[in-house]
Amino acid sequence: MQTKEIIYLKGISKEKEFEMTALEILDRKLITVCVCVYRSPDDDFATFLRSLQSVILKMQARNKLLISCGDGNINLCKSV
Repeated sequence: MQTKEIIYLKGISKEKEFEMTALEILDRKLITVCVCVYRSPDDDFATFLRSLQSVILKMQARNKLLISCGDGNINLCKSV
């Protein structure tokens, strides 16, 4: 499997707010981008979502398949 570093996503990742690692998996048919994200439970969730949206929009603009995984530290049991 061939992979390559993604230069156009540099600068989005910020410690605690939106930590991210990403790579492109090169295939003859489709270029797939695998992104793993992390958000500190003590940080602002809205900031995390804006950064995630930015990554998604960049993938859409380049017509690439996005596989995203990670830990957004979302407490679904906590009332808003």
